[in-house]
Amino acid sequence: MAVLPATQREVRLLTKPTGLPRPEHFGVVETPVVPPAEGEVLVRNLFFHVFATLRILIAGATQDTPFPVLNAGDTLVGAAIGEVVEAPADSGFGIRR
Repeated sequence: MAVLPATQREVRLLTKPTGLPRPEHFGVVETPVVPPAEGEVLVRNLFFHVFATLRILIAGATQDTPFPVLNAGDTLVGAAIGEVVEAPADSGFGIRR
């Protein structure tokens, strides 16, 4: 079992913009890494998809859509490409060491 880092980085919405989002509306924060629980795997994201609908989530214009609103302090959501760094031995997920 690999030694997990103590912290991870998350991109969060710091404040809700009026108009188009700008870099000052976002921040990178460090949070503790939580080991995966039973039935879970821990994934290190390598690439994150910044998609057009993210602007709608940030603006809160999600009425009548299946998307959640992003509020100040929330971590950005979206598709990502990553690698499994921790998984139960019987999970079927291979981990490169």
